[in-house]
Amino acid sequence: MSTDNTRARTTAYCLLIGFSLAAGWCIPAFYDWTDSDQSRPSALLWQVPAGLAVVSVVLCGLLPWLPIPPPQTQLEHRAELRFGTQTLLIATALIAIAIPLGIAFPLAVSGLVCAAAFGFLIWQAVRDPACRLPSITLCACMILPFAWVVGYEELDRLLPALPMFLAAMPTFILGGWIGQILGQHHQEVLWVAYLLTSIEILVGAWLIRGGPKRTMVYLLFVMQMSLLNSLVFLQLCLA
Repeated sequence: MSTDNTRARTTAYCLLIGFSLAAGWCIPAFYDWTDSDQSRPSALLWQVPAGLAVVSVVLCGLLPWLPIPPPQTQLEHRAELRFGTQTLLIATALIAIAIPLGIAFPLAVSGLVCAAAFGFLIWQAVRDPACRLPSITLCACMILPFAWVVGYEELDRLLPALPMFLAAMPTFILGGWIGQILGQHHQEVLWVAYLLTSIEILVGAWLIRGGPKRTMVYLLFVMQMSLLNSLVFLQLCLA
């Protein structure tokens, strides 16, 4: 039974990785199929993502009845994290230091926060083997929807900006929207997307420790958010 459960979890995560890669690679073909352009976007650009969201909701509704229990290590360590007074004091001190630095150097600080979140995800995966495949899948669902960029005809034009923009890709639409609310220019809100990506990673790391079913619900959400961002990014590249 344990072997069957492990196989079911592995299959589910691999399917998510495969779908993220396939859908990400097909984004330009999908855009061409809709017969859209900058002046006349097709209704399919929102109808297909909406349909995919409906399918995801149905899958999430079926998850409670699927035999995918969490690994034994996750059951043993669910209550492992405890926050004492010393931890809270350290966290408060770090936040007090980060706030003025963030105001002065928002891009640098948000970049460090994003790197720290990714480092925490790696540390958790190294420490607990049961978290490794879910963590890999989380990263795949965030990044693989942009797979089309690798085969983009004008990749050389994008290469100079890609290293800095990579961490912002999964959340740049929401980051730009929040930046507009804050009254900042769209070219100055990269730090907001960095912070949103950090939150996305940390929430994923926390849910991974809670079991595969809630993790898969979150991964479906992350994948679709990245696919939407990928589609908008393609439209910006074609503009």
